[in-house]
Amino acid sequence: MIVFATLYPMVQGKKEVIALIPVMSDLRGDILGSSASRLNTILHLGLVAPSTYTLTKLELKPTLAISMVTSIIMSIVSFIYTMRMLGEPLNLEEMVSIGFLSSMMATLTLLPYIALVTSVVFKRGFDPGNLLPTLVTTVGDLATLPFLVIAFILVASTPSNITPLLFLTVTSISLAFYTASHFYGGSRIRRILRERLLILFLLTITEPLVGAFLAWLEEGLAEMRLIHLATSFIGVNGALASIAGVRLSATLHIYGTEGLTGRFTVIAQDVALASIPGALLISLVGYTTQTLIGESTLGLTAMIAVVATATIVHIAIGLISALVVSIGSYKLGLDPNNAAIPVITTIMDITGIPILYVTGLLVLG
Repeated sequence: MIVFATLYPMVQGKKEVIALIPVMSDLRGDILGSSASRLNTILHLGLVAPSTYTLTKLELKPTLAISMVTSIIMSIVSFIYTMRMLGEPLNLEEMVSIGFLSSMMATLTLLPYIALVTSVVFKRGFDPGNLLPTLVTTVGDLATLPFLVIAFILVASTPSNITPLLFLTVTSISLAFYTASHFYGGSRIRRILRERLLILFLLTITEPLVGAFLAWLEEGLAEMRLIHLATSFIGVNGALASIAGVRLSATLHIYGTEGLTGRFTVIAQDVALASIPGALLISLVGYTTQTLIGESTLGLTAMIAVVATATIVHIAIGLISALVVSIGSYKLGLDPNNAAIPVITTIMDITGIPILYVTGLLVLG
């Protein structure tokens, strides 16, 4: 939130960037969350050694290929949604280039971090499934806006007559790398890319709505002094729902559906309990951030009331989504590590901003 509050003035009102903030944030949680989930399952099954280099190498090709293609598709659909909802002309080439460059910087920086954390956590005897989703989404959220701002500065400094060429370049590179990875990456990578394609259509339609919602509700959230909470709210709750998804995925791989009700009950209790300090921390940091940067504050009590109420609804949606999506993908013969996490994080992001906005209206009204 402090990073958001500090950098937000640099892109305030720039709808091409505002609409990409939650989209790129979710892509980090989606893509790197799936990588972490796969690494968690592989380590539990004893298929590879917990080495940072080995784990990074294992995930580099599929993660890069997916990041390239999805960042371009999501940027294009975000452009369409945002322009339709706002009725304002936007720059497509600029938006796609910003989305692609920020995605590449984030992926190349955060993937080795994920491999390192997974290796260290597993070697120390902890279950990565309990820690990775939170660590992945938190660092992903922290890095999203800085990388977007850097990409925005780079693209904005590019002469306008070069921007279309940049757009064509990043699109061509993405398609070429994805195609090469699919045909020459081996059976594991082909399966990952194939199963990701099955849910890409869903994400293409739904995920860019998150950015359009933020661009559309930006003024209302700012007026209620909740704008700084938006990405952290969906990030924290998305991480909690992802914990349920990651643990369910490992459970299904190891035990199948036998005894799943009892195991899910324990998972749901853990996530529900974790949401309490989560809501309090979002409120406290949000209030402190507004105080530090000298903005008028909503008031700590009112902020806690809004965030806590919205969290109850949001986490309930997340737990139900994790259970349904994980079991559904498993029964369809898909790997929940590839299919479940992206769907869960997308559901959490799509519902998060409207829930926070409506809750703010109800509680503060």
